[in-house]
Amino acid sequence: PWPDDHFAAFLSSGVFTAGHAPASSFDELVRITRPGGHAIFTVRDLLVEDGGFREKFRQLEYAGRWRAVEESEPFRAFVLAEPEVQVKAFVFELL
Repeated sequence: PWPDDHFAAFLSSGVFTAGHAPASSFDELVRITRPGGHAIFTVRDLLVEDGGFREKFRQLEYAGRWRAVEESEPFRAFVLAEPEVQVKAFVFELL
């Protein structure tokens, strides 16, 4: 129920992974984050392309809603367990 442009930023870790929040979630997160704010989040590496995240990133960029600031290389999501589980970190600036 948050109004448009309500938050200065959003931060998410461990949410955009298999069986969790889909790429379409960014429409709402971008709506409630004000221009000049930042989107900082991780996405499971295997889903960036295959889960539609990269396409959603492009859609929001082409619509003038945000611009890419930084994208990490894949890194381990868990320190001790499941070394094969990797994520990428992203930072976007809202426009």
